[in-house]
Amino acid sequence: MTVRPELIDLFEPFPNLELILGDHAIYKWFRFQESKLVSCLDEREKKLEPEVLVVNANNKSLGVVSLVVEKNKYKAYPTNHYARIDLVIVHQNSRSLGVGRLLVLCAITYLLRTQGKRIYSISCLAAHKSVENILKDLSFQQHKVQDNNYWQGAFKLEGLDTKLLTRQFAEQTSQCLKMIKFRLRQRQETL
Repeated sequence: MTVRPELIDLFEPFPNLELILGDHAIYKWFRFQESKLVSCLDEREKKLEPEVLVVNANNKSLGVVSLVVEKNKYKAYPTNHYARIDLVIVHQNSRSLGVGRLLVLCAITYLLRTQGKRIYSISCLAAHKSVENILKDLSFQQHKVQDNNYWQGAFKLEGLDTKLLTRQFAEQTSQCLKMIKFRLRQRQETL
């Protein structure tokens, strides 16, 4: 596991919080906790490994988000990739702290900082109402789907200033980190 340098500037003011690149074992453990969630990679013949980001507090994993970036052969270079926020899983003991929102914000900021103008959209399927609300709040636009068991949305990047967008999402991530730090401190004081 390594600290994600792409977001280290956001986490530096919060020494008890960190964002790391998760290994396959932590990803599998979180998936086991939410076994009903379906990954976009589950049914593929050619197995792709998602990137997994893990948020830790005091060396304890609070949640994970998995990401996939793929090339669209029908789109012109350089903006010919799309990203998918695949799974957002928050440990049951860490819910109601804002960890799900933090994971989504970290995923978007990470994608914008690492992929930049290569990606034309970021999409996500939300099986939980809380993730759906986060996506809507972040201006993801709904895609109509026939299955009513999840909400599907996308954030289109074409024609947007990705540098400005990256700064805006980084600021939202910083604000979310402050809120989580406060909530964690409150939770510890009540124990």
